[in-house]
Amino acid sequence: MLIEQTGLAQLLVLTPRFHRDERGFFTESFNSRAFAEATGADVQFVQDNHSRSSRGVLRGLHYQLPPHAQGKLVRVVSGEIFDVAVDLRADSPTFGRWFGTVLSAEKGNQLWIPAGFAHGFLTLSETADVLYKATDYYAPDCERTLAWNDPAIAIDWPLGVEPLLSAKDSAAPFLAQADTFPASPGALYLTRPYLPPLHELMPLLGEIWDSRILTNQGPFHQRFERELCEQLEVENVSLVANGMLALSAAIEAAGVGGEVITTPYSFVATTHAVRLGRLEPVFVDIRRSDLNIDPDLIEAAITPRTSAIVAVHCYGNPCDVEAIDAIATRHGLKVIYDAAHAFGVRRHGRCVCAQGDFAALSFHATKSFNTFEGGAVVAASEAGKRAVDSFRNFGIAGEVSIPLVGTNAKMSEFNAALGVLQLRHFEEVRGARRRVDSLYRDALAGIGGIECLAIPEGVEPNFSYFPIFVTPDFPISRDGLYERLKAEGVYARRYFYPLLSSLPMYGGLPSAAPANLPVATAAAEQILCLPIFPDLSDSDVDRVLSVIRRSARGAG
Repeated sequence: MLIEQTGLAQLLVLTPRFHRDERGFFTESFNSRAFAEATGADVQFVQDNHSRSSRGVLRGLHYQLPPHAQGKLVRVVSGEIFDVAVDLRADSPTFGRWFGTVLSAEKGNQLWIPAGFAHGFLTLSETADVLYKATDYYAPDCERTLAWNDPAIAIDWPLGVEPLLSAKDSAAPFLAQADTFPASPGALYLTRPYLPPLHELMPLLGEIWDSRILTNQGPFHQRFERELCEQLEVENVSLVANGMLALSAAIEAAGVGGEVITTPYSFVATTHAVRLGRLEPVFVDIRRSDLNIDPDLIEAAITPRTSAIVAVHCYGNPCDVEAIDAIATRHGLKVIYDAAHAFGVRRHGRCVCAQGDFAALSFHATKSFNTFEGGAVVAASEAGKRAVDSFRNFGIAGEVSIPLVGTNAKMSEFNAALGVLQLRHFEEVRGARRRVDSLYRDALAGIGGIECLAIPEGVEPNFSYFPIFVTPDFPISRDGLYERLKAEGVYARRYFYPLLSSLPMYGGLPSAAPANLPVATAAAEQILCLPIFPDLSDSDVDRVLSVIRRSARGAG
């Protein structure tokens, strides 16, 4: 197939190959795979139209607006026409410009007109039969016309006499008065925080204004801690200002020193909290099945200096807590879980946040449960909670007693009030995220080279993230797909790349050698997290999937 650029983005002249002999010719006038490869368009044709016109008939310019905008593939099966398309995409650099070409049965050339263009033609032969395939059905409410002779567009029609027009086309408006196609969708980011209805927040804000208590474990702070205990089915919760402070507080309260065994595959806050706690991270590889620390490799990394295991429930997938706890018990180690991704996740009916000596939660705006900023520590014991509470309040034990070094990690009353309100909506948010997760899984199941991270058996996720592996079987690399998505305004993220073990402050550690971390190294090169949030529309999911499908076919 010969492909001719027109100077207007995505508008193409296509000429199939003809096989001619004394008997006539044969041509494959349409092949969906060849069309997709030639145009990069991820479309499905749903309607075929056929018009017959005599010399001098001018049809158009016609188009349909969203939600029933049509792409058209136009060809002539007898005679010839002068075929025209006008760019009506409001955000296009060629808005208002036109392209025209002669289509004929003899040449067999076709014009691909994507949605966003007006289309019309002038019959040049005694008669012409025009066939065109459309990507959406005829929708009278969305149909619009544009004047064929608008001087602002100035189409150079090859006219010999005055054209023959329909009454509708004769009355068509000029471009300045016509409806055009709205700007293309804006940027689509990895996540967008859920916010409750503002009218539900205002009474709680009024209570804060009336009390004038803004921080220091006020009424909403206490209420939020109680309600979190009920939500998570735990005894001891301590609120803090953010997720990294939660992990720092847990490390401090655990009273550990020396080395801690941890994962190289996480957000940088994990190892930064370890290093700020004056500890040395020792990296252990992960499992491909869930991207969590591999318990089978932990014991080999234990030394006399090892005091704790800091494991991450990556993307909310629970670690093998039984195996990790058994190792910790045998060796007298503390277990601290970075549960920043795992709010509300249950495994065999039990909340993941109830595992280990401490679990650190994040309520950052990007998480499935947010308080704008915030975090919490779940402690297995009352003594652990007291230690966290002291650390978050400068180490203060009483009005005149400050026995420990601490910091200011307290959550404000506003964040706590928002948390109380967000708890009412959490299951609704989980359900909305589950819908998006299902759409992705169903659509990606048959695409070679794309693998979705499985949901472990017995786990009720929170659907915080949607990670995929872009394997070597896919036509382009992970980074290639990342760039293609970004070029179309879809901002996926390579969570987690680069590995923590490759960062300059950790790369010199013996445990950081890539040879020690083959699974994590491979995962970091293949992983890509797709946008997921509660109000992500089906059309936006399709927008993401369209780029992946086109890339899977080798089309740009």
